[in-house]
Amino acid sequence: MSNIGIPGFILTILFVLLVLLLVRKLKEPKKELQQKMDKLEEEVRILKNQK
Repeated sequence: MSNIGIPGFILTILFVLLVLLLVRKLKEPKKELQQKMDKLEEEVRILKNQK
């Protein structure tokens, strides 16, 4: 490792953790949207079968 020292190392770890948290927050809403889409597609299938 280069000579950034311990404070720089700690800041780097904090930065990586922050990025991971942001990525996780961005992925969660997509899962919910995907579940809603799946439910809607299922309802459409059911309605088409009723005709």
